[in-house]
Amino acid sequence: KKLKHFRDLSSCFDIILSTMSSAETGETKQVSLTLAEFRRLVSAQVAEATTAKEEGNQHFKSNAIEGAEEKYHASISMTENILSFPAINRPDFDDLKRKAQRVHVAVLLNLAACALKEKRFEDAVEYAQDVFN
Repeated sequence: KKLKHFRDLSSCFDIILSTMSSAETGETKQVSLTLAEFRRLVSAQVAEATTAKEEGNQHFKSNAIEGAEEKYHASISMTENILSFPAINRPDFDDLKRKAQRVHVAVLLNLAACALKEKRFEDAVEYAQDVFN
């Protein structure tokens, strides 16, 4: 009976997230979330990163490279944030981790394409190399 109770509670374990509250002061703020809340938060961030990538793609197609790069960098920032949480490595979040990684890799390659279009070859190589890191 105690084991069953423990299993029921497994979905309620708290995840402690540390987020930067200020880049200038370096202060951090800890937030406690349930696994379900973490899943919703990460799902929303993946969706937002995907939207930023798609907006960047539209800018790229219309040859607005600066606008594309701005959207791609916003997407990269979100995916890096997602992938930095230790909880994302839990087996029950593999699906979200893979989605975030796919967006991250696509955006790095898109940034490489932007750099190539602008003849910034060293930047293009760096973005492409980042895919393998």
